[in-house]
Amino acid sequence: MSKTIALVGTLDTKGREIKFCRDLAVELGLDTVVIDTGVMNQPFISGDIPREKVAELGGADLSTVLKRGDKNFAIETMTRGAQNAVRDLFSRGRLHGILSLGGGQGTYIGTSVMKVLPLGVPKVMVSTLVAGDIRRFVGTKDILMFNSVTDILGINAISSQILRNAVGALAGMVPLAKPIEKRQLVTVGMSMLGTTTVGAMQVQSFLEQKGLELITFHANGPGGQAMEELAASGFFNAMLEYSPHQVTADICHGIFSSGPDRLLAAGQAGIPQLIVPGGLEKIIQGPFELMPKEHQKRPHIIHNKNITLVRTSEDEMIQVGHILAHKLNSARGPVKVLIPLRGFCEPNQKGRPFYNPEADAAFIQTLEQELRPEIPVVKMDAHINDTAFAQKTVAEFWDLLQKASLV
Repeated sequence: MSKTIALVGTLDTKGREIKFCRDLAVELGLDTVVIDTGVMNQPFISGDIPREKVAELGGADLSTVLKRGDKNFAIETMTRGAQNAVRDLFSRGRLHGILSLGGGQGTYIGTSVMKVLPLGVPKVMVSTLVAGDIRRFVGTKDILMFNSVTDILGINAISSQILRNAVGALAGMVPLAKPIEKRQLVTVGMSMLGTTTVGAMQVQSFLEQKGLELITFHANGPGGQAMEELAASGFFNAMLEYSPHQVTADICHGIFSSGPDRLLAAGQAGIPQLIVPGGLEKIIQGPFELMPKEHQKRPHIIHNKNITLVRTSEDEMIQVGHILAHKLNSARGPVKVLIPLRGFCEPNQKGRPFYNPEADAAFIQTLEQELRPEIPVVKMDAHINDTAFAQKTVAEFWDLLQKASLV
């Protein structure tokens, strides 16, 4: 059976480029459904789902959209309509991939439509904005962003090859792709950072040998958001928060914040959680020269030209302990905290820049004082990356799973 891709775009301003992509896709053996999200001028080609239908699916007729003359209303209506069209196509087995192209508005519409599709369904966005901050467009979805290099206006020596590459990438993915589904294994979400990787890799290896499936997430902003979304959807049976750094990022305005809801979904779902304070003692900032002057004076590590690690103060660690306790106290399921007393990340150990046992002790004391009495805090005289601590993590986590009858 042939595969079908959706092509989403404003056919009044990007119709020529959409037609070029459609013709390429057909040459490569794909069926296509063109969805027109334009509202102003006459479309360059006719959409398989025309703008009138898209507006209707978005909750308004096209004449109303045009009469209002409100650009934001038009964009939101057409985005909502295209989302509903794509949902319907996918539910009927008539969509196996999606491609869109555009500038600021087109990227917003295209990626918003892509986000309604499950992980694993190929998504390609050709955009003029790829060189900037694309987090708000990609979010937690597996959207492949193609830098258009030029503006998207016409078919020329550069744009034609960029579009060929984008369509070729989608055509290559579609035969192999399928929506991601949970396997019939106990599935664990685990957070980690570069500075806790040595320990996390050992934990992963030990638990996979026991037959568990570990899915690890970088403790950056989107990684934490993805963990929360998947936990809320029921994808995980348990969580092993080896590096819940985003708690600190949110409090101290680091660049890897996942927002105030980080570390809540698993508790609301009632699944077991083991919490290790990996990376809680640092603030991840951008380039050193762009950091606040106060942070430049603290112990810091220039990780690379774009990332600088800054040590948290004792007062900040107390605040982190307070917030972490508050989050864990709201959990409906079993929770356990395991603390490595010799440091929570690679540069936090004796002789290294982030070694500050007084600040870490203040965090531990705050956490112990404010956690519910039934939440155990287990401490070990080891560093987070030590093999002995990894083994202890596995033992404590396995104990949680056994008590929850998961193993």
